[in-house]
Order: sequence, then C-alpha cells, then structure tokens
Amino acid sequence: MARRQVKDPSKFKKSASGGKRKVAVRGRSTKKWVVPLVVAILLVLTIQILFVRQMPSAADFKVNPVFAFNASQKGSGPVGAWDVAAVGNDRVAVADQPSGRIVLFDRGGNLIKAWGKKGEKGDTFKEPSGIIADATGNIWVVDAWRSSIRGFTQEGKEIATIPLKDRFYGPRGVAAASANVFYVADTGSHRVVRVSSSGSVDASWGESRGPGRDSVDNPRSLCVDAKGIVYVADYENKRIQVLDPNKKTFVRQIKCDCKPADVAIDAKGRLYVPCVEDGFVKVFNSSNGRGLGSMVDPAGSPAPFTGKSGIDVAPDGTVILGGGDNISGWKPAS
Repeated sequence: MARRQVKDPSKFKKSASGGKRKVAVRGRSTKKWVVPLVVAILLVLTIQILFVRQMPSAADFKVNPVFAFNASQKGSGPVGAWDVAAVGNDRVAVADQPSGRIVLFDRGGNLIKAWGKKGEKGDTFKEPSGIIADATGNIWVVDAWRSSIRGFTQEGKEIATIPLKDRFYGPRGVAAASANVFYVADTGSHRVVRVSSSGSVDASWGESRGPGRDSVDNPRSLCVDAKGIVYVADYENKRIQVLDPNKKTFVRQIKCDCKPADVAIDAKGRLYVPCVEDGFVKVFNSSNGRGLGSMVDPAGSPAPFTGKSGIDVAPDGTVILGGGDNISGWKPAS
C-alpha cells in the first residue's frame, strides 16, 4: 500500500471553524509566465535591433548639379513656374502660370520661345498647370480653368486641343500613356481620368473624396512608368496612389508624410516627389515604396530644392526642378 504524502503544513491555515484550508502560493505560479515573457521581449528587441542595423540610411539622396538659371534674368521677364517638362536632353518647357504662357529655354537658360497670355478665349491660357513633352518633342499643357489639354510644337504652333468636358473641375496634372491617350489628375473632382485624343473619357478612378484605398483628395499630378503603371500625387492624403489601369482600382499606396506637389519617375524606377511645404524633394523606390532619402547637393544641403513645385526627368536621367524664377537640373550620384 502506497504511503500517503504528507503536505507541508505551512500551506494551510486555520479556517473559521478551526479546520485547515489550502492557501495558493502565488510566487511559484507567477514565475511560470514572468520568465517566458522576459525572454520574448528580449527576443523581439534583438530582432528589431538587427533589422534596423541591416537597413541602409535613407537620410540623404545625393545629386550633382548639371545646370541652374534664373529665368527672369534671361530675357523672358518674370516667370512663375508651376510645372516644368524636359524637352529632350537639351531644353526645358515651363508652365508660367501667373503670366498665362509657355516658356521654352535651353539648359543654359537662354530663351528660345515664349507664347500665350492670360485670357479665356482664342490662344490664351486661363491657368496653365501640368506640362509634359512627348517623345517627338511636342509640348502638352493642361489649362485648369479652361478644362482642356493643348499641344504645341517647340515653335509655339498649336497642333491639338483636347476638351475636358465630362465633369472636370480644375484639372491640374497630365501624363501621356501613348500618342493618343492621356491621364489627367482631375483635382477638383478628386479622381484620375483616362481620356483619348478626342477628349472622350475611357476610364476613371476615385471620385469619392477621402483617405480610403479607392479615393484621392485633390490629386495634383501624375506620371506613367514604362510598364504603364500610373503614380498619382494624392496631395491632401500625403501619399502617392499607385494605379494599375488593368485593375478596377488603386493597387497600393506610398506614404510620403508630406503633401506631394508633383511626381516624376526615372528609368531606374525611382520616384521623385517635391514636398514644397516641407522644403524637400523625397525619393522612393517605385516597386516597393521604400524611401531612398531626400535630395541633397554635394555639400549635403537640401537648400537648392526648397520651393520647387514642378519636377520632371529628362531621357538622360537629369532631374529637372522648377519653382518661381528658378530652374535647375541634377544628376543622381549613384
């Protein structure tokens, strides 16, 4: 017969009736979960430290100067650059919004041609905004308050006018998908629209203003990569909305932590985003949204990039920036 185990009398105390009752010993049960918890916390901290150490710094994105000039000192008079476009590898077109005109310079700042003026009829502009150049060197600009896209040769001859009549309200951004297809950032209607060369709407995305996945809020600009993916400067939502036109909606987003005034992409898939209110131009990997840093000059300063609202990338990889009278070009250091 097995001997009955005698319990430690220290674990008992008298009850009100004089008997004994068992009292739980808390110390031992507490130790059961404290040790694993401490080990788990240390493990998480270790993983985080190792992960952060392996991540390269995203503080600076170094660029070297290619050219810079003050447009008003080059014979054009005062210029208020809303946006800029690289015309080949040797010219820059500027949407001069205050004067209602297009101004074309070479990279030395020499004035080549200027055309247009403020107005609401004929060959005038009411508010020229987003500007681009196509592969043949023709220049296209969206007039926000005349709701149209207009195309010109480099001599200032108008070659096309595309009316934007389907509920457009103050569109400010334009990008070309092909010779006959354009994407428009319809700012006031909070949507992205694809239109043909006749102005007919082929598709639209957004239209429900807000921060949701399928929405935009005051989109200011957009660009298209070599695969046809569209990147939208979703201004009020402080992000870049990524649109695959073959899908029914936006497929992902890139957080900017600033209000993106414009967006451009280079041949290496790097997105350049001017954050005018913050005084920086941020750079992202377009494929995964990872921040590559903020542009700095060889001295490590972001000063040359403050106040720049317009951006484009030339075929040779030069990043062109414009704001007010100042136009400049920069090459990534790597």
